[in-house]
This record gives sequence, structure tokens and C-alpha cells, in this order.
Amino acid sequence: MSDESGRNEIYVQSFPQAGNKVRVSTGGGITPIWWRDGSRLFYRSETHLMAVTVSYRPELAISVPQPLVADTYGRPLGDTHTSFDVTPEGDFVFTRPVSPATSIKPRVHGVLNWAQGVR
Repeated sequence: MSDESGRNEIYVQSFPQAGNKVRVSTGGGITPIWWRDGSRLFYRSETHLMAVTVSYRPELAISVPQPLVADTYGRPLGDTHTSFDVTPEGDFVFTRPVSPATSIKPRVHGVLNWAQGVR
């Protein structure tokens, strides 16, 4: 994630040798998470949980970002810490940050069967 364009966007770049940097998000993005086999990258836009497909051969290629579900979950202050994850089964888990003004304990919210909701 970088704000070099003037707003937060998601990029991928080769590692450990820097180079071949590709912008992933098209309308802003924060807190990227890789799918466990590296074939997909998930991130939060202003309104949705987004996904792109990543291929590496013959060279790095990123698909057009696709919205998966509306993102109505809490966001950490500053949007710099990941507040969601994807399970090995493909379900998403979101956390809601604790408000300093309350003593409410954080809650974990799961989005199960999200693929059916997209259909």
C-alpha cells in the first residue's frame, strides 16, 4: 500500500529485487491480503472488499479489480493496519476496532459463503 499517487493505492512489486511495480487498485485501496497460494490479492476499497487474480507466467499480470461484498465493517484508525483476513476455506473475517469512548470489547465478524452472495 502506498500513497505516492496522492491517495492510498495497492501495488505489487518483485522481491527481493525491486522492480516491475504494478498498481493493483483503480479507485483507492488499503490493507491488502494475499490468498494463501498467491493467486489472488484482496483489499478494501472505500465501499467494497475487492479481489484481483494474479498470474506470474510469462510475466506478472493483474486482473481488473472485482468487488466481492459491500464493506460496512469498521476500519482501524489511519487505515494502516489490516482488519480482515481470509481463511484457507475462502471465508473472510473482519474485526471492528474498539472506540476509545466505550468499553465495548472488539467483535469478530465472519462473512461465510461470500461467493454465493456474489452470484
